[in-house]
Amino acid sequence: MRFLREPLVHFLLLGALLFGVHALISGEAPRRDVVVVTRGRIDGLVAQFAATHGRPPDTAERSGLIQDWVREEILCREAVALGLDREDAVIRDRLRQKMEFVSGGDDATPESRDARYRDIARRYAVTIEDAPAAPGARAEER
Repeated sequence: MRFLREPLVHFLLLGALLFGVHALISGEAPRRDVVVVTRGRIDGLVAQFAATHGRPPDTAERSGLIQDWVREEILCREAVALGLDREDAVIRDRLRQKMEFVSGGDDATPESRDARYRDIARRYAVTIEDAPAAPGARAEER
């Protein structure tokens, strides 16, 4: 019971209480089941269509673009929720490419990319479990 008199415990309890009250008052808890199509997203879809087709989409095409994006968003969220993005070499490669792009873009030098990687890598602990196979084990048993 002595720990209940510790200031750190009081601080943590007060912090948790403040977060709880804020969540109740704001009512803006993030929901995974809500898809919001912003004006910026629509403008981006329209601009991409115009760049591809050389003209802006008509009303039906615009609606189709939005519905296609919503379908893609819902299916992507479900795929991630099911863990389908894990252990997929193609998805991992694409994510790596995107990280390298946002870490400096095509203009970045190899040195600046390596420096950015080192900054990110400092936040991770790496354990390599490379146990040797038992003596005499066949390749299939490894």
